[in-house]
Amino acid sequence: MPPSRAHVHAVLLSLVLGVLLASTPVAAQAVSPDEEVARRWYDRGLAAYDRADYQGAIQAFVEARRVIPSPAFEYNIGRCHDRLGAAAEAISAYERYLASAPVGPGLDEAKERVRVLRARIEATVSTAVPVEALSHRHHSLVAPAVLAGVAGASLAVGGALLGVAFSRYDALEGGCGQTRTCDPETVLALRPYDYTGKALLGVGGAALAIDVGMWIWSARRR
Repeated sequence: MPPSRAHVHAVLLSLVLGVLLASTPVAAQAVSPDEEVARRWYDRGLAAYDRADYQGAIQAFVEARRVIPSPAFEYNIGRCHDRLGAAAEAISAYERYLASAPVGPGLDEAKERVRVLRARIEATVSTAVPVEALSHRHHSLVAPAVLAGVAGASLAVGGALLGVAFSRYDALEGGCGQTRTCDPETVLALRPYDYTGKALLGVGGAALAIDVGMWIWSARRR
């Protein structure tokens, strides 16, 4: 069960107080300027944490860490990232804290959260693999489908153009045809329909042949 807010508050407070007071002589009870500045940033961070403004708390704890570069602040930063659901950032901060060989109430908690978050990331990656494979399969089918459309359109338009041409004369090379009478100007006007229609039929036939080959290749890969 995750720790309560009161428990986390106590851990954060004990960690940072230990950092800020460790270097202060007991007899003098003097507080250095850096300690005072860091404590103010810590108080802001803790207040932001209590009102669930975890991003604001991170910024305050980072400022405190700049003044007093203590690993204890890394625990605070890791806890905020953890609350935001930023697993990778939380792990990084927790591990920086653990790398300092800390002693205190946050040690076991940081180790446990690193273990839990790593397992969560690994589970997410393992479930994402089939989705990626499905995406590749989808993309592998796009090209054959597009090519099929091109082939169909080319054959349809080419056939229509040839139909227009041969509805007006029988044999293009014979001038005005054999069973229909037409003038040379009509034949010349219909030649573009004839040539374009034949070219489109050729393109459509080639595209269709390539498309069939691509479908067969895709089917074998699946």
